[in-house]
Parts: sequence; structure tokens; C-alpha cells
Amino acid sequence: MFEFLKKLFGGTKKQVGPPPKKKDHIGDVTHYYGKVNAAVIKIKNGPLSVGDTIRIYGKHVDLTQKVTQMQIDHKPIQSAKSGQIVGLEVKTKLHEHDSVYRAAGS
Repeated sequence: MFEFLKKLFGGTKKQVGPPPKKKDHIGDVTHYYGKVNAAVIKIKNGPLSVGDTIRIYGKHVDLTQKVTQMQIDHKPIQSAKSGQIVGLEVKTKLHEHDSVYRAAGS
């Protein structure tokens, strides 16, 4: 019966493309602020810069977007390195533990 429901409703995850490669992993979402469409990202494998294209992939999301602005402690920055925690503006709702990857071709 569950297979029928998955076919009928398309499962629980929307995928745009194949799963991202582990080598492209940048970091993980640690928090999401819905009212301002912002995510807190812990950078594990930097750098990440304004203008980079990222892919955020998780159980309920598969989003590719450009980094338009980034902040640390409410101050704009142009680049972040490994170990830093940054705020990013995002286009859709995210969840804790969603993974952030460098998009293919960027």
C-alpha cells in the first residue's frame, strides 16, 4: 500500500538531479530562520564566497542557488573558511542537518 501512495504522491523527496558527491560537501545547516529566509551554516570544508553556487540537499529539499550575501555576527562578509559559522539568505525552507555542497560546474 505504501508503494502505491509513493507513486501517487511522488514520494517524500523532490530531486532535481543525482545526489551530490561527498567531495563537494561544504558544511551543514545548523538552524533556519523562516521569517527572514536565512540559514545558519557551519562551514566544514571551505572556503565559501559570495557569488559561489551551492546545492542544499536534505530529506525534504534539493535547492541550487547562488550565494548573494553572507554574514558573521550580523556583519556582511565576502568569504568564509573552514570552522566558521555563517548566515546565508536562502530561497526556501530548510531543516537542521541539511547538507550544503559546492554545485557542479562552479
